[in-house]
Amino acid sequence: MAVGSALYAATAGLAVLARGMGQDNDPALLATAIYSLAAVVVLMVLRARVPLWLLQTQTLIVVCLTGLLVAIAPNALSAANMSFRYIAVALYVAFWMSLRMTLTVAALITVTSLVACAANSQDLRPLLPTWLLVSVLTWVVALIVHHLSRAAARHATVDPLTGMLNRGGLRMLLDLSVGPGRVIVPRTLVVIDLDDFKQLNDTRGHLAGDQALSDLGTAWRRTLRADDIAVRSGGDEFILILPSTTREEAEVLMARLRAESPVPWSFGIADWPATEAFDEASARADRELYRRKAERERGPAA
Repeated sequence: MAVGSALYAATAGLAVLARGMGQDNDPALLATAIYSLAAVVVLMVLRARVPLWLLQTQTLIVVCLTGLLVAIAPNALSAANMSFRYIAVALYVAFWMSLRMTLTVAALITVTSLVACAANSQDLRPLLPTWLLVSVLTWVVALIVHHLSRAAARHATVDPLTGMLNRGGLRMLLDLSVGPGRVIVPRTLVVIDLDDFKQLNDTRGHLAGDQALSDLGTAWRRTLRADDIAVRSGGDEFILILPSTTREEAEVLMARLRAESPVPWSFGIADWPATEAFDEASARADRELYRRKAERERGPAA
């Protein structure tokens, strides 16, 4: 958003300076350039702290300003050239924002561009093909880009076998959790390691191992709560993040998960205070996991 606003401010400002305010629409063009420059400053100052609603509002304002520039363009060719800037806005929204926002902006562009073309001239016919082309391209490009970006994001953050987050998804979650204004409640961290999973792969084949992982993900999704987070952190290693959960409650949940799991596994639990880093809590849970495994090998299951 900041880069796009900066480019627009630069091109609009240079166009006005090159013409020496010789066109009727130059004051409006200069005003939009100044606004875009101010938006760049705000976005650069706030950076990661920019709230989503501010980005959404800025996007809607850009759509309306583009419509204004189309409406006051000096001729049909200039209006047509300005209309194609709508597609850049649609691309940005489709890539970074939700499907609802993408559809909202695409609909707004369709309506705004038609009104702007009608306001540019008493005869709409010269600009009607441009409006139709821009509208169709906006919808097609926005929907395709949104689908591809979400598919890429899912591939990068979700394990396809279990449907759980992968290590990339966990890292993204941890990065988001330390952002400004985030309130982190105390949590319980559980580290899980499947028992004899390598032996399962060696004796029955990797397809059997993949099926076991898929069945495990299905079973856990039936039992875990809506705000619990499950992560496949390695081949046969998993992490559960249980918000607002005591150690005793986590033990009860582990018993329920074990009862529904298609393969046996061991686990370690660590309280995870809001002030503690993930790696520290994970290391403590790992130590308990190894302790439980050692006790199980020496005698009755822990």
